[in-house]
Amino acid sequence: MRNLFAFGLVLLVGLVFITDQLWAGDDMEKVKEQLEKINAEFVKANIDGDLEKLYSYYTDDAVFMPNYGPMVKGKAKMMQEEKEMRDAGFTIHSFNLNTLDVWGCGDMVYEMGTFGISLT
Repeated sequence: MRNLFAFGLVLLVGLVFITDQLWAGDDMEKVKEQLEKINAEFVKANIDGDLEKLYSYYTDDAVFMPNYGPMVKGKAKMMQEEKEMRDAGFTIHSFNLNTLDVWGCGDMVYEMGTFGISLT
């Protein structure tokens, strides 16, 4: 009887774990859909040069680390530098983001993907 109880408990714990994992998978699909929607808005703001909209996706303590350039700390400073570049003629002609994978850990969600950009 004791072994049957232990087996039932293990089975119950296993079912809860599997159900939790399936639920997490469904949630990740919803999260991926939401990220793709946000990415489309982000791309449009980039191409349109809508810096207010573009930088609404950043936190105030964001950091930009450009190739061959100094680190830029803070959303306000990043926005200021991009405005200066755009005023000087920097233009994004096309930009795309492709989400390859999304996963969660604790209360964080991670996205991995690729991007393509055409600019002058």
